[in-house]
Amino acid sequence: MSYPPYPGDPQAAEGFPRYGPTAAQPPLPPGYYYPPPPESTHGLMIAAIVMASLVTAAQVIEAGLAWPARHTYLEAAADGTRAYDVWTPYDLAAVPPFPLLIAAYVVTCLWLYKVRTNYEIFFPGAHLARSKGWVWGSWVCPVVNLWFPLQIVRDMSRDPRELRGSAVLGWWWALWLITRVTDQIGPALVGGTEIDTGAVSALGIMETIDASILLGAFALWLAAVRRIGRLQDQLMGGAG
Repeated sequence: MSYPPYPGDPQAAEGFPRYGPTAAQPPLPPGYYYPPPPESTHGLMIAAIVMASLVTAAQVIEAGLAWPARHTYLEAAADGTRAYDVWTPYDLAAVPPFPLLIAAYVVTCLWLYKVRTNYEIFFPGAHLARSKGWVWGSWVCPVVNLWFPLQIVRDMSRDPRELRGSAVLGWWWALWLITRVTDQIGPALVGGTEIDTGAVSALGIMETIDASILLGAFALWLAAVRRIGRLQDQLMGGAG
């Protein structure tokens, strides 16, 4: 499959190969260059999906354990036990999601960075909302992490030769931001010194809501990843 050159592509001159250099290729005139060949992103894409799956599964398990933990905390409150003296499998399940989230961040950014590198090879001169360094920084910098990651993923999923976009990304990002808030509610309900029976009674339902929202975000994230992967595969096929 071949594609027309993107406007502004310095390799758009007829008779000059797009990637190189090789010994058989002629010298380029001033103003032209041989960009490095694009690399497959498929392996990192699969790794990013796996890490997102693990993060989601950990949250679902935590939600399932919240219901028996609710009863344990209520019984402890009836006996006059302090909150810090109660230990349940739910409390243990709250530990793995954080290191999994860090690992998912690293793998996903590695994938997006390589996708971005390929994108700049395929579409030199294309307008992108953020510079390449924000692939890493956008997720962790305060304030801008509310919208920069969405812009980066949106750019990587968009084919500049087409006008249509996708509403999936907006819904995915909205659900993800909601989970960043709801994820903090469960531990707060059982925190502190004294057990608040009214707060603890809501533990199971709040964790279930949080897991349900995350499941929705995960499903939409898979759709976004597949969209980016299809575009990369099409472009790699054209480069081949």
